[in-house]
Amino acid sequence: MSKSKLIPILEAIFAVTAWGASFIATKVALRDVSPITVVWLRFGIGVKILGLAVTARAQFALPRRQDLGYFALVRLLGITLHQWLQTSGLVSSQAGTTAWIVATTLVFMATLGWLALKEKLTWLPNQRHSFGRVIGGYGRRLIANA
Repeated sequence: MSKSKLIPILEAIFAVTAWGASFIATKVALRDVSPITVVWLRFGIGVKILGLAVTARAQFALPRRQDLGYFALVRLLGITLHQWLQTSGLVSSQAGTTAWIVATTLVFMATLGWLALKEKLTWLPNQRHSFGRVIGGYGRRLIANA
């Protein structure tokens, strides 16, 4: 395998591993602090990492005034509420169960895109996508039965 193909695969494996580990790390953190504290810590870490990335790439730009309301809504519903619900759910459930529930959001997003936005939803676009769906489904089932 060429280096140009290996790097993105390794990056994807790292991203999936970090995502999966975040549920366990959050569950451990909830032993000592409240869900809202975990959410604020995650925001703080995220702001620092994104700030470093934007600074390093010299890509900082202020949003347009007319976009501020949209960004506030996305921040509230897409980030704050989601993180708070996920972290609060981890208080009374297993990390694996929460990860499985979150992993199913992709199915709901695809279905809502098909219903609301009339996006094309294909079941077998090509062999790689089909293989990914099978492996993803197996992984979700494995986590749910653990």
